[in-house]
Amino acid sequence: MSTYLNWNGYGKVPNPFLEKYTWEEYMNYTEQFHTCQPCLDSFYKHIAFILGRKNNYNGEKYSSDKTIMSWQVANEPRIFSESDKVPFKSFLDKTVRVLDSLAPKILISTGAEGKASYLQNIDTYKVLHVNPNIDYLTAHMWPKNWGWYKVSDETKSLNESISNARSYIKEHIDVAKELNKPIVISEFGFPRNSESLKLKSNTGYRDEFYESIFQQLLESAQSDGLMGEVNFWGFAGYAKQSNNPEKWREGDDFTADPPQEPQGLNSVYAGDKTTIQLIEKYNSNLN
Repeated sequence: MSTYLNWNGYGKVPNPFLEKYTWEEYMNYTEQFHTCQPCLDSFYKHIAFILGRKNNYNGEKYSSDKTIMSWQVANEPRIFSESDKVPFKSFLDKTVRVLDSLAPKILISTGAEGKASYLQNIDTYKVLHVNPNIDYLTAHMWPKNWGWYKVSDETKSLNESISNARSYIKEHIDVAKELNKPIVISEFGFPRNSESLKLKSNTGYRDEFYESIFQQLLESAQSDGLMGEVNFWGFAGYAKQSNNPEKWREGDDFTADPPQEPQGLNSVYAGDKTTIQLIEKYNSNLN
């Protein structure tokens, strides 16, 4: 979104990942996207371009390809301030309308973090998702980024993270019940012990956090069934650690972590046996 603004004459992007700008400066800049009409026009042209593309393997357009479960408005589209509420709703409703018109048989979701996308207001989350063309709800959880988990006191903050996560999920399931729509916890992550980036480091705390989320999914499956699935972040497979253990640099393997964050922090490697076994166990229980 900030790139669209840069292309349309709004000046240099104050990117905190590349230069010494603050996150607040970046957010204030990016908020302008929702009222930048040339930006929005280009955005909708891009949606039409992507949904008009054909799958090279089956010849189906992305607007009707049965291998595509869902189109999301964006990754974590958010309201940046009180004054952004009306422009954001207009942007969201228009984008959902465009997606539905171009791909009427494919599910649509917002990609929201939950109330964390909307100034921590659960009522705003509910109002925005009343839209009948939004087929299911989403929520994300990042205990470290949100200050729940603290490496300085791992045992206590792990328990707080589990408690907060269960409450956060419950709050959003309640909205799902009111709207009669399923919900997907489409992102959640947790660091390895001591925030280690080493492949062989202990994953005990992460496993405990994962199990609490998986257990809540199982409980929902056995009762209302509204919690449709959970997606851990993320699978790094057989990626090799580089000699640059912090941020990704050209030539490094890609792990599951974004390039601006420590590589391997939230990644699940193929060799993380206890985590893999936990995932397998709960998939088996659900089946």
